[in-house]
Amino acid sequence: MVEIQFDGRTEDGQGDDANWFSLNLSNTLPVQGFVNTGTFGVLFRLNGGIQVWDGGENLMPVVEPTFTSVLNTFSNFRVRLSDTAGTGSAFAGNGAQAEIFANGNLVGAYTIDQNVLTGAYIGVGGFNGLHHIDNLTITTVPEAGTAGLAFLGMVLLRVLRRRTV
Repeated sequence: MVEIQFDGRTEDGQGDDANWFSLNLSNTLPVQGFVNTGTFGVLFRLNGGIQVWDGGENLMPVVEPTFTSVLNTFSNFRVRLSDTAGTGSAFAGNGAQAEIFANGNLVGAYTIDQNVLTGAYIGVGGFNGLHHIDNLTITTVPEAGTAGLAFLGMVLLRVLRRRTV
C-alpha cells in the first residue's frame, strides 16, 4: 500500500465556494492539475465536497463524501492506494482501490483503473482562488504478512542472541 498525505486549503478568490485543488496520479504528464483520461484524481472543494475522477470518468462514491472545510484553514487529507482487497499493493496487478480520508475520517473508497497508476507522475492543481498544499508525505505501508515476517525475524534473532550469550 502507498499513502499520500498532505495538508491543503483553498481560498475563495472569485466568490465561488466550489473552488477546488486537486491531487492527480497519472500515467502521462498531468496537464495543469486537471483530471483527464489516463488520470486518477481527487478534487477537494472549498464547500467541503470531494469529487473523484478515474480515467476521465466521475466515479460515484460509496459514501457521500463531505468534510468540514473552513475558509483559509488547512485540512488534512490522505489517499491510500491498495489492491482491491485493501491489503496489498495497488501496483502488483491485483486491481486497485483508493480510500480517501479528510481530517482522519474515511469519506470514500473507490475501485480504480490500475492502468492510471503505471506512470510515475503526481500532480497538484487548482481552479479559481489560491490553493495551498503543505506537509506532503508519501509512504509505503507494509502488507500484514510482511510486517508479521519482520516481527518473527526479530524474535528469532533475540532467541539466537540469548543462546550465544
